[in-house]
Amino acid sequence: MKDRLRLINKIINAKHNELAHIKQEIKNCEREIEALVAEFFLIYDNILKPRELKILMMKYGIGPEKKHTLKELEEEFFITRGRIRQIERRTINKLMDLVDNAVDLYKEN
Repeated sequence: MKDRLRLINKIINAKHNELAHIKQEIKNCEREIEALVAEFFLIYDNILKPRELKILMMKYGIGPEKKHTLKELEEEFFITRGRIRQIERRTINKLMDLVDNAVDLYKEN
């Protein structure tokens, strides 16, 4: 009986260590993605208006920001939720246009 318990305990510990390793890998990937997104926004900082950039960063939790609700954004910027959605849509469209243009340039070369 004790041997079975030891074996079960070893299996549990091995699985626990494996899960801890996987969790650490996920955290590393999340940090890398966050850094890439932050770098992306820094590159396009000259193209986006400061308010547009700030709204996207706050809404999606990019960089040092945590994710904020529309209500929090409404209170921060003193504009309606509808206006925040408009700015968000317009800003995302700007970024998509930039990506499309970059892809077109890459294809031409």
